[in-house]
Amino acid sequence: MVTMPAERIHYFDWLRAAAVLGVVLYHALLPFTGGWWINNAEQSELLDAVIFFFETFGLGLLFLLAGASVRFALRTRSMRAFLIERAARLLIPFVVGTLLLTPPIMYVAAVHDGSTSESFVAFLAGWPAGMIRWAVDIGFSPKLFEVGFHLWFLGWLFAVSVLGLPIFAFLSSGRGQALVAALARLARWPGATLLFALPITLPPFVLFAGSTEERDWWTFGWYGATFLVGYVLYADDRLVAAVRRDLRPALIIGTVTLIGMLAFDFEGWAEARDTVAFSYDATYLLMVSLYGMTGWAWTIVLLNLGIRARFMQRPLSRLANEAVLPIYVLHLPIVLAISFFVVQWPLGLATKALVNVGLGVGVTVLVATAALRLPFLRPLLGARQRPQGATAPALVAGPLRPDV
Repeated sequence: MVTMPAERIHYFDWLRAAAVLGVVLYHALLPFTGGWWINNAEQSELLDAVIFFFETFGLGLLFLLAGASVRFALRTRSMRAFLIERAARLLIPFVVGTLLLTPPIMYVAAVHDGSTSESFVAFLAGWPAGMIRWAVDIGFSPKLFEVGFHLWFLGWLFAVSVLGLPIFAFLSSGRGQALVAALARLARWPGATLLFALPITLPPFVLFAGSTEERDWWTFGWYGATFLVGYVLYADDRLVAAVRRDLRPALIIGTVTLIGMLAFDFEGWAEARDTVAFSYDATYLLMVSLYGMTGWAWTIVLLNLGIRARFMQRPLSRLANEAVLPIYVLHLPIVLAISFFVVQWPLGLATKALVNVGLGVGVTVLVATAALRLPFLRPLLGARQRPQGATAPALVAGPLRPDV
């Protein structure tokens, strides 16, 4: 089997940073699309379509990069060391962020929609009981990680890392390596990497029938499968070469399936499924297939951006690389607080959207980079402690580590 080189793959860092900034941008635009915690009086159908497009691949790309990074991490770490590092990078910021950031998020949203007029202190006193009741109502579901709102992503990354350990062990065995080599041989056919949409779409196809709610089992299966595909893709450089080759078919298929989703009103169909009897009919097969293929095709396109763009072959600065996870952890309460005031301003929709994005991204980046300068905050935000004396935002190289 031919494997990828051990050097750091710098475009992973660039794509990861771009995807996380995309998440901040996504949340800053949601007030202008309707159905969020903070909503502008005037809504934009164009922004709603942009948001819908991003949802098909945005976080999927992060799960794929995380799965690929696990492949490299396990070359130099035992399973035990890997889990310890995963817990430090993911579970600690999930728990701390849930305790410290969730109450302000809920309070701002409640004040905006008029569901509370009490002080924050009084609201905070009732928060634990409210969360317990909510968890009991949810039951056994990955939605329980939503107790941390946006931090569910960190909880899911840890969960799929743990659940994937037996699969990682198998793929490292002789039989697993033979399977990956067989996939690499099949990938020599043009467009073959688009077939990875099949295992990625299978969980939604089976589990979407049970619940259309976001971040329920169907979404967990979808992202989990994407995570494992990332691990497999970077187990053999012939598969990565095939991804590079398949840029054109991915662009064509991604565009066609996206147009199909919009033409058939996927969002409306998904919402209507909550009020009509379910059946595995042709419409269900079409909609779920379009959804899975759209997300995977555009993921291939974005991987090609990383593989082909010259600037992404250079190291991302240490400061920027370190700030990615703290930006994700801290961004939502900042964006939500800014949106609370911006939507009340007597300005046009476009102006308010631009201001909200600019302030949301700018303030989040400033707060995250400032927090990284405080050593006691770094582990709480999932950042590694810098070696003693290393304070400058130097460029980094070296072995690829399993960053989020």
